[in-house]
Amino acid sequence: MPEPQAVSASPLLEFRSVDTHYGDLHVLKSVNYRIEAGEIVCLLGGNASGKSTTMKTIMGIVVPSAGEVRFDGSSLKGVSVAERVRRGIAPVLEANTKLVIDLNRLRFVDSSGLGAMLSCLRQLTAKGGDLKLSGMQKQVRAVFELVRMHRIFDIYGTREEAVRAFQG
Repeated sequence: MPEPQAVSASPLLEFRSVDTHYGDLHVLKSVNYRIEAGEIVCLLGGNASGKSTTMKTIMGIVVPSAGEVRFDGSSLKGVSVAERVRRGIAPVLEANTKLVIDLNRLRFVDSSGLGAMLSCLRQLTAKGGDLKLSGMQKQVRAVFELVRMHRIFDIYGTREEAVRAFQG
């Protein structure tokens, strides 16, 4: 059984003591988390729990009143929304029913990860959408083949090929 990867010195996305306000309303309070490259993360919570504010803070639509948001080792302070999108930061919204997941940084996947991807595929197909995977490493592809999930998912070599598949 492969060993889980060690936590890297520089996560892909990190919140460091982030506070966000809308006027006097304190929405995010000293939020700390790190998302490592290759992790698949879903942001869940009840109404008014800060999900949208968290996404708006990541995208740069809302500026934190304290703390720091970092992406791929660099601070996002002062980085425009357009530049963040160019760097690869983009939300996956419920209304978006065509999704490509680029797995080029994923080195290990277990049954939980496979289950999460399968759940995404089911939810998208229920809404008339689809999910395509791209950039899969050999060892990850071997796991997909072992459990026959390569027959369920559309897998492409590159993100561009996967996107073109939606267009054609």
